Amino acid sequence: MSLMLKDPRKYSEVYPDANLLINQAIHDLSKNENNDLICALIEDLLKQKQDQLLSVAYNLAPTQAIADYIWGSLQKVLNSPKQDKFTKLFVLPIIIVVGSTKQISLTEQINHEALENLLYSKKIFNNPETNKISAALVGLDEIVKIKPSKLFAWMSQSEVFDLNQFNHKAIINIGEGVHLRFLLGMELHSKDQNSGFVAANFNQLGLELLQLLNSTLKNDAATIFPLPFPPCALSEAAVIGEHHRQEISIALGLSNQVKKMRLEGNEPHIKLSSQKNNIQIEIWGSNDTSQAAEIMIWSLQRSDNFAQICQILEDLFNDMRLKISYYEDYHEHDGH
Repeated sequence: MSLMLKDPRKYSEVYPDANLLINQAIHDLSKNENNDLICALIEDLLKQKQDQLLSVAYNLAPTQAIADYIWGSLQKVLNSPKQDKFTKLFVLPIIIVVGSTKQISLTEQINHEALENLLYSKKIFNNPETNKISAALVGLDEIVKIKPSKLFAWMSQSEVFDLNQFNHKAIINIGEGVHLRFLLGMELHSKDQNSGFVAANFNQLGLELLQLLNSTLKNDAATIFPLPFPPCALSEAAVIGEHHRQEISIALGLSNQVKKMRLEGNEPHIKLSSQKNNIQIEIWGSNDTSQAAEIMIWSLQRSDNFAQICQILEDLFNDMRLKISYYEDYHEHDGH
């Protein structure tokens, strides 16, 4: 049985009635039509650098379905350009779990030659002219600064893209930290030539990518565990990367807290609520009467699949044999 939580994200029926994208999305969904026209509208806005109009349409969409439709159409425009030659930009999201008793600094660069050799040896890259990757571990703050219109302009190029233009900073850690970083890559496309990039071969990397990351990030004063995830489009990097980070952070924090409480004979259970765009997870012990032993938050993004996140959390609670209860005002009742 799935978690009985309400999606706390709010949608208003009051929206800018002059917004062409919202109106087109409503029309397409009501008539079950394809998204060709809304994609043309989005492309026109991107060419004019009208990011604000696009942002308003997405963030003030009156339903999740309309928001998802606008988001999906934007991804189609950004990642399936119509021209004969174009650039696709992708990332490898990497979660780096670090434990240290004192403040440490980890490098933000991995061995570029070793990384490229690995990608070619596993047939992820197959063409040195059209496949490139940066060895810099770029943070989320750099990714979220990229406006859709800028990304569209980059995609429209038919020449090698400068992957080293993004700032990158050392990873600073004290205690237990879960850090999100990205390796940026590109592939040049043309209608008459295969780009040579085969994302499906990512699972062939196995332990070799882990070994490369471990050897680069190694620090005698810390325990470091990198978790690389499959490539995704740069346009979706922030959403997908942050989803992975929150999932790993909550799983790790929950596991550590549950283990500690059980060793102390304080049997844990979970109290859940969903409010203010968050799922709040409280860990209470059988000996706790006044306050939770720990509170963790999963912050919901606009494009998140709420049902999928609930399933992830439910599986996590089941694996740890945790009983679940709800705060009355913030869950779906059995009658729903």
